[in-house]
Amino acid sequence: MSPKYMQLHPLVLWACLLGAIIGLAALSAGILVLAPNSVGLTEQSYAINSAFAFDEWEINSRHGVLSFPEGGLAVEAYRHDHLAAFVIWGKAELSPITAKIDVSELENPQVTVVFMSERELLSARGSICIRSTDSPDAYLEASNLLNNEKRYLPILQMLGNQRVYPFPSGVARFIFFDEAGQRFTFQDGMQVRLQGPNSKQSFWSETPYRLHPSFLDGALATLLYSCCTCILLIATYFSTLGWQYRGQAKRQEGVPSKTGFVYLAFAALYTLGVGLLARLELSPVVKAAYDGAFLVFLVYWLSKQTTLSRQQARNDRRLPLSHLGLGLLLGSLAVFLGQLATPRGLAPLAITDYVLVIGLGLAAALTQEVLWRGLMLDHLSKCLGNFRGLLLTAGLQGIFAFLVWLIHPVSTLGPLNTLLFIPLQAIWLGYTYLRTDRLVIPITISACLAILPQLLLF
Repeated sequence: MSPKYMQLHPLVLWACLLGAIIGLAALSAGILVLAPNSVGLTEQSYAINSAFAFDEWEINSRHGVLSFPEGGLAVEAYRHDHLAAFVIWGKAELSPITAKIDVSELENPQVTVVFMSERELLSARGSICIRSTDSPDAYLEASNLLNNEKRYLPILQMLGNQRVYPFPSGVARFIFFDEAGQRFTFQDGMQVRLQGPNSKQSFWSETPYRLHPSFLDGALATLLYSCCTCILLIATYFSTLGWQYRGQAKRQEGVPSKTGFVYLAFAALYTLGVGLLARLELSPVVKAAYDGAFLVFLVYWLSKQTTLSRQQARNDRRLPLSHLGLGLLLGSLAVFLGQLATPRGLAPLAITDYVLVIGLGLAAALTQEVLWRGLMLDHLSKCLGNFRGLLLTAGLQGIFAFLVWLIHPVSTLGPLNTLLFIPLQAIWLGYTYLRTDRLVIPITISACLAILPQLLLF
């Protein structure tokens, strides 16, 4: 099929995207088996709202028994009103069911973080004698420990939502800290692991992979997101029918070839700054200020160029409600499909936090869309055509996002995020821009993806 045919028939582009997503299902299933998807639990932090002392405790999982014969103190952590984890102070003992795991390295662990299914945790709590206590210090220490632990968990970002691995229903994970502060991890999944300062042991579960909860959760997540992607693509196409479509942009002789290198330099400069800010872990206010300053620079530079026509600039300045409405509709649909749920209300944040989240999201959305759609895609579509320009812009955005991850590699699933999901999202935003010829629409969509998951409870 010729590129010209694909350019003249937008539905063919969506069919190719859908085929690519389905083709990636096998890869996704393999990754989800090793790091199962947490379908439904996407809160970025834990709510610490209960603490209690216990005399003795024994928690059973499929591959081991965790016991606290001398009692201790436990703090409950919730996410979206679902019990997610315990932080336990006390002497713990781990007795694996299989002899393949050697736990002799675990000597006198004092603090334990337990991630298990809600059913297993509640069952374990109901089988022991508990007496209530009030321990503010335990609350604070548990919250800090959980938040620090989460910084190093694999995170997958899809349509603005963050899904944390590897804690689906039925998967247990024990994290031990001894008196010297050494960290040991026992994880229950398709591959059972015990990792410590001096050893790393693992063996495959004896349960057939097709019957294992990890595989079933991963296959279900892949199927659900494939269906959600179909719905989003169909909604995007039909909601943009009748808009001013740019048509096939032919190569313009007046466009200087060095302009593309200038835009690449802009992208490299912006990427370097974002990576350094993430590496230094500076305040979000600094990130918003950086985005704002870079946006002012881009707007000033654009005012001196002929990249965007005056008619296009006038159209964007009008900001009719139909433009904002379409962007809000598509962006909200993407967020709801990514969460696989409808919102239950606003997140209980302070007013200053609301202002910070909205300001940071708007600054990032404006800067990235002006850079990637208003400059890069606009230039490449004129030089190479809409189809090739769209794919090349999406690929470049993924590569530069991968460079940010190299500067600050927080998530072990970063390459999957940057080289797969960000380019697919860029293709969707770029096609929406080419379809409507209005930059404000992809800006609004990006703002929804950045803001709504943090402001709404699902």
